[in-house]
This record gives sequence, structure tokens and C-alpha cells, in this order.
Amino acid sequence: MLSKEQLSTVRNASKRSLNVIDELLMKEKIPVNGWSDGLLTQFMEALSSADSNNREDGIGAGEREGRVASDLVRRLHFGMTHGIGRSGNIAECQPKALGSSALNSIANNFALEALQLLGNIAECQPKALGSSVLNSIANNFALEALQLLGLNHCKKAILLPVCTGMALTLSLLTLKQMKPTATRVVWHRIDQKSCFKSIIAAGLVPMIVQPKVVQENDRFELILDEEHLEDSVKFCSDEDILCVLTTTSCFAPRCPDNLESASKFAAKHGCFHLVNNAYGLQSAFIAAELERCLKSGKVDLFVQSTDKNFLTPVGGSIVASSNKELVKSLGKLYPGRASAVPSRDFVLTMLHFVKNGLLKIMEERKAVNECLLRKMMILAKEFGENTWQSTGNEISIAMSLKNLSSAEQKHFGGILYSKYKVTGARVVSSTTDVSTIAGYEFINFGSHTNFQHDGYLTVASGVGMTFDEIDKLIDRLSEILTEMRNISKKSGV
Repeated sequence: MLSKEQLSTVRNASKRSLNVIDELLMKEKIPVNGWSDGLLTQFMEALSSADSNNREDGIGAGEREGRVASDLVRRLHFGMTHGIGRSGNIAECQPKALGSSALNSIANNFALEALQLLGNIAECQPKALGSSVLNSIANNFALEALQLLGLNHCKKAILLPVCTGMALTLSLLTLKQMKPTATRVVWHRIDQKSCFKSIIAAGLVPMIVQPKVVQENDRFELILDEEHLEDSVKFCSDEDILCVLTTTSCFAPRCPDNLESASKFAAKHGCFHLVNNAYGLQSAFIAAELERCLKSGKVDLFVQSTDKNFLTPVGGSIVASSNKELVKSLGKLYPGRASAVPSRDFVLTMLHFVKNGLLKIMEERKAVNECLLRKMMILAKEFGENTWQSTGNEISIAMSLKNLSSAEQKHFGGILYSKYKVTGARVVSSTTDVSTIAGYEFINFGSHTNFQHDGYLTVASGVGMTFDEIDKLIDRLSEILTEMRNISKKSGV
């Protein structure tokens, strides 16, 4: 038998855990100190117990009662199987899943706080109270995370269980409700299919703006040009233009779009400004540019990925704005319920990092970028190539491949992935071939431009990359380039 003192110790330990969880539920703010796996599990089980399918005395008499056949699947979800939102409003609290809804709310607040830190759905579903609490926590965490990352003028964020491209589509449809007669989206070309398809999926017409090429020797940059913007709408009425869709994070040698120029264009033509900020939260430069535009009300909605910025599994995105009503409208537009998994993963990850940890990984990424750029420059010099980062692009790095033929570049890209197991790096060869996407033709797709170049390699210093990975990457690139140079010498090329 335990003595009174021992029993008191056990009870106090339990109370401490419950108090920490209770404080989070009350404040929905990212904690200062990280949580242990044990506390995270307690937290998830506490939320799960509020969902109707996990009640000891519950009886489900409907067609959707959170029943799951596989116990493994159930455990992976902590018993939160109802999802979030209600039919017609993804931000609405799901009565069957209050725990999941709370998690989602926390995730949204965490996201906003993280965004604001890096730059220095409201109703409830009665059958799922635990999931609804989870949803609420997720949204609050999302908001807090955005603010933590420096976006202090971001006032509302919503975590959606969809990819960035689909979040862009939902954003476009939300803006379409505000300007129903408009059908055209002014889109600065970025050769990434999901961004372009988000316009098509919304039933809108893309007005494609070609980047301006700024060249210096074998280096070149692709920038958003104000004249090109204006030329794209020469034959359109302002009433027909829904928005300008810009992109911040992108592959070198494309530069992040000039948000200020795009905002001036939007103001001149009376249209909205939507920003594809997929992994831009990792860049202090991009966060600062975005914050300036949010402060002056020149960006209406901006979208970012949870997996690329916060190291969660793929499947979630955050839509945010300085205009609370726009974000609320987006939540109401979402048809049906949704999975609570992205909210769960985001909340658990933010509780793992907390504020200091989030800021730390962003600072570490900057150091990794500097190291990668320096070593890529040394490598390029050794093989008679050039390495550079485009203006404002603090994540992606380009290295010219002018000494390799198009066939050799293709071979290089193939073995880089298949033989040397390097993922994420891209070898881009120039071509006059035409690619057709949703009926629209693109010359030289993959290069973001029709401009014919000598070919290049891109690598990225994404959050989570390690110095050890850099060393291995440089070693493998050097090995491939040495092998190809030796083959060329033997063949007399």
C-alpha cells in the first residue's frame, strides 16, 4: 500500500499534467517549454475522450458515428475519427467531435502565432466535442505561429486539411463570391502545376504573365515586371479581373514576386491580391515583404503549407489574412466535414517545438543555407560552372551546367535520383518543346520562362536539412560531375 505522502505525490503529478493541458485549452497559445511524448499522449487522449464515439455510455444510431474497423488505425488517430467541421463550414465546430474541433482551433491559432513570430472556424459540432476542441486549438496555434514568425498584422488563420494547391482554389472561390462577375486571374508564371491548376479547378481563366529575364553572363534571374503585368490585361475590363496571384517561395533562378508591385497593380485595377506562400515562412526576407503588405492591407489572402514549413506529414495548409471576415468566409465555403489529422499533427508538432524551438529551426535553416551556398560555389568553381541565389530567394540555389550537353544533363538528373538517391534536386535543361496543361501551352516548361538557357541544377536549403546532408550532397554531386568529365575526356569531347 502507498503511504499518504506517496499517494499525494502521485496525485500531484497527475494534477500538474492536467493543469498544463487545461492552460493550453484555455489560452490556445504555443507554450514556452516543450512537452514530453507522455504529456502529448495525455493531451490527445483527453481531447479524444470528448468525442462522442469514445464515450463509455455512447450509442451511435446514425450513418456516420466514428466507427473504425482496424484497431491500429484507431490508435493512429487517438480515437478521433469524426473529422472536423460540418457540412457547409469546415471551421464550424463538429458536435460529435469536440476534441478534434478544439485541436483544429489550437492549430489555427498556433499557425498565426508562428507566422507572426517568424517575421519580427468558429462554430461547434455537438457529436464530436473532443475533435472540435482539437480543431479550435489547431486554428489558434496556426494564427499564433504566423505571428511568431513575424507576420504580426495577420489577424486570422485557418488550418485546412488540403494541399496548398487546393487551398489556393478555395481562396479563389472565396474571392469569387466577393466579385461574382470576375472570371480572370492574373498569374505570374511559375512552372509548378498545382498553382496553375488551382485556377483551372476554380473555373477561372488564367492571364499568364511571362517573367522578365535579367541576365549576367551564365547567371540569370526571372523577375515580376510591371509592364508585363499591364500587358496581360490590355484587352480586359477591370470588372473581369478577379485577382492577381503571386508566388513568393520558388525554385531558383526565379525570384520571389515583388508583392509591392503586384499590390499596386491590384489597387489600380480594383482586384484582389492572393499570395502563394507555399514554403515562404522559412525566409525572413519573404516574411518581411509579406508583413509590409499585410500592414498596409495590400494582400487579401495568403496560403502556406504545413509540411514544408513546420515539418508535419503532407496534407495540411494554412490560409491567413489581416481581414478576419475573408478567412471566415473561406471556412464557410468548404463543403462537408474534413479529416482532423492535419490539425492533430500540427498541434503535436507545435507542442514539440514550442516558440523557442520554432525560431531555432528557422535560424538553423539560415545557417544551413549559407553553408550549402558556400560549398556549392566551391563545387561549381572546380568544374568551371557558376552558382548563385536569385535576389530575395534565400532557399533555392542554382548551379549552371553549361559544360554538359542536353543529353548529359538529362543523364545527370536521372542518375542523381536513381543511382545516388538524391531527392528534391532538379536538373533543368532548356527546350523549345511545348507542354500542354489544361489546354494551355507552355514553352520550356520547368524553367518558368520561354528563355533558352544553358541548363542548370537547383537544390534547396529547406527547413530540417542538416549539415551532414550537405556534405553528402556535395560529395555525390562531385562524384557524378567527375565521372561525366572523365567520360567526356575519353570520348574526346
